[in-house]
Amino acid sequence: MGGPCFVVDESGKKRIGPACTDNFQVRRFVVDGVEYYSCEHAYQALKFIPGSRQDAVRCLRPYVGENDSAFGMRCWSEGQRGSVRDDWDAIKVGVMFAVNEAKYMQHEDLQRELISTGQAKIVGGPSTSWTVDGKFHNWNCWNGLIQMRLREQLRLESDRVPGVLESLIADFDAYSAAASRASRL
Repeated sequence: MGGPCFVVDESGKKRIGPACTDNFQVRRFVVDGVEYYSCEHAYQALKFIPGSRQDAVRCLRPYVGENDSAFGMRCWSEGQRGSVRDDWDAIKVGVMFAVNEAKYMQHEDLQRELISTGQAKIVGGPSTSWTVDGKFHNWNCWNGLIQMRLREQLRLESDRVPGVLESLIADFDAYSAAASRASRL
């Protein structure tokens, strides 16, 4: 959990990806008028309906000298307390996408860093998993898909490989549809 994603070359060899692919990376950004310090920070706060638990997570700040991983783990730990929103499984992937998108849109240097990964496949590191509508999901997969989708969105249209962005969007839409179905059962 935490740490940068991996970039997979054509032979299948993994190398550690750029720091921008790490949800624990501390880079301030704003979502819906609220300042967050990392994608993990925003994600953990948004698990809860507005109120005391969400506010407690939102108020977290990195300690002086605290590294990104330690702050990320503190955020993760705070997000494990209390009851999450009823619709969390249905929206969690979209929320993680949205907070990553906000981070990239507010930091041009991170956009360049992500685009520098070329067309390589990106996969997340070991992380948590869950089941939706009888199907196994994990952040190892979704964190990579989030980074690849954002990379494609950030590219000039003329630099995109036809069909890649559309295929990634279809993956997200399929998850949302399955999660919405499951939440109605």
